[in-house]
Amino acid sequence: MAEYLDIEGRSVPQPQYKGNATKLVDEYKRAMRDIQSYLLRIDLNNFQRANALVTLKQIEKRLKELDLFAADWVKASIPEAAFDGTAATLVNLGLAATLVEAKDIVKFNQLNTAMIELYIERTNEDILAITNNIRKQVRNTIREVSGEVMRQQMAKGVNGIETQNRLILQGLRDKLGDSVEKVILDAGKNRWNPSDYVDMLTRSVQLETYRQAQTNEAVARGANYGIISYAGAKDACRFHEGRIIKLVPQAEGSYPTYDELKASNQIFHPRCRHHFTVFKNFDRLSDSVRESAEKQHERGNAALAAGGRNPKDIE
Repeated sequence: MAEYLDIEGRSVPQPQYKGNATKLVDEYKRAMRDIQSYLLRIDLNNFQRANALVTLKQIEKRLKELDLFAADWVKASIPEAAFDGTAATLVNLGLAATLVEAKDIVKFNQLNTAMIELYIERTNEDILAITNNIRKQVRNTIREVSGEVMRQQMAKGVNGIETQNRLILQGLRDKLGDSVEKVILDAGKNRWNPSDYVDMLTRSVQLETYRQAQTNEAVARGANYGIISYAGAKDACRFHEGRIIKLVPQAEGSYPTYDELKASNQIFHPRCRHHFTVFKNFDRLSDSVRESAEKQHERGNAALAAGGRNPKDIE
C-alpha cells in the first residue's frame, strides 16, 4: 500500500486497493470470455433445444465457480481493509510511530468486528446480484434467439428459400455474444459490463471499509475529527480537500460529518481516492493547516449549497 504524510509528518497508509480489486476483476473477465465462448458455440444452423440446455449448464457451472472465487476474495479483502484503517488511526493518534509498529498492535474493537461482518455480508449479496443478473440475461437471450431460429427453420421448410438467412444468423450470434455485455443497471440508470461494475464495487467497498474502520477506532479512542486528504482532484472533491470533518454528529463545531459529505456525492463517491487523517485535539494543527481548512470549509459549504455532482463557479 502507498503511504502519505499525516498532519504531523508521520508516514501512514494511503488506501487505493486497485491492485487487490484487479484479482477479482480479472477473474470476472475470464468468466465472461468463457461464457461468451459457450454461447457462440451453439449451432444455430442445426439448432436443437438440447444444445441450449447443455450451454446453460456450462454457464451455470462457470458462474458458480465465479461466485465461490468472489466469496473467498470478499472474506479476505474486507478484513484487510479494516485492518489498514485501524492501523492508520493508531499512527494518526500517535499510538504507534510507524505503520509496521501499528500493524503489530492492531486489534478490532467491537464496532469494527460488527462492521466487518456486515460489509462481508452486504458485498457478497451485491456480487451475487451481478451473477444472478448475468444468469437472467443469458437465459432471456437464449430463449429469444431460440424462438427466432425455430421461426427461421419453419419458414425455410414452408417456402424453401433462405433469403438473408446468413445475415439473420449472424445477427443472432451477435446477440448471444452481447448478452454478457452492459447487463448491469445501476441506481443512476447507467449500464455497465460486469467486470467494470465489479471493479467499481470492490474498490469502493474496500475504501469505505477502510474509512469506517478508521472512524470506529478513532471515536472509540476519543478522536472525533478528521482532515480530508489532498489528491489534486479536478471534480467537486476539490472543494472539500483539506477541510475538517466531524466523525460523529454530536462533536462540537459547525463542520460537516463524513456521512453528510458522502451523501452529497461530491466527495467519498464510488472509487473516490480521498481519505482523512483523524485527530483529537485542535492544537495538533499548525496555523497553516487551520488556515487552509477554514478556506476549504467556506468553499465546501458553497459547493454543498449549490448542489449537484460537480457544481460550477465555486472558487
